[in-house]
Amino acid sequence: MNVSSQSSATRAGQAPKAEGVGLGELARSLWSPAPEMLEDKFLVYRHFTVFLYGLYTVIGPGLWLWDYVLDPVGAMDTVPFRLGYLSFAAAGYVFFIARNLRFLGIFSTIYLLSVISAFTVLLNRLAGGFTSGIGGYMYFQIMAVLFFQCFSLRWNIFFVVAASLVPHLIAVMGFAPGFQHAQYAVLIWPACVGSLLVQVFSAYLYLRNYTLRAELQRSEEKLRVSGEKYKGLVETSANGIWI
Repeated sequence: MNVSSQSSATRAGQAPKAEGVGLGELARSLWSPAPEMLEDKFLVYRHFTVFLYGLYTVIGPGLWLWDYVLDPVGAMDTVPFRLGYLSFAAAGYVFFIARNLRFLGIFSTIYLLSVISAFTVLLNRLAGGFTSGIGGYMYFQIMAVLFFQCFSLRWNIFFVVAASLVPHLIAVMGFAPGFQHAQYAVLIWPACVGSLLVQVFSAYLYLRNYTLRAELQRSEEKLRVSGEKYKGLVETSANGIWI
């Protein structure tokens, strides 16, 4: 889906109603929103997402200080991983110049899941990394909520679940033998559920906002047409009086 440069809210003549509908219809509107609404959502959140990529470009490498405090010797092995976070800048640039939602969804998912995988391997390089660093995965739960706001709820749900599952898979494949599955699960999977609930509620709020804007626009259009008709009637009446 290619996103036009103009907000498609102006074409939302058939926007779904978020209020006064059955639960099933509301669920369908959230799960399979109109393409016009997805385009509008992308345009609203696009620059915010680019900003987040820039922010993580700074946060990622800067957290090497945490590596050093935890394990000064092992931190020397994490330098390449931390420098790799500078790639957030390139990813943000791709997000800035691209307009195809499907491409950006696939690109963002692959890139961010790769970042999570690299972080898992990074912790394995530090003494006590998986004991003291499990909390670092909360950054990725925040990332799941913020970075994917411009995509559909389906894509959001997929990424939240995938982001929570990937560290387990990396450990099972042997890339992080010291991974603490139980500690990770107790902390992250409840956070995953919370992230999912936030995503659903956020999608509902956007659907409601989009629908209200569309209804307001339709009302303005009716007022404009009525005003033109009234103006024409007045002009016709005035001409009749003078004649």
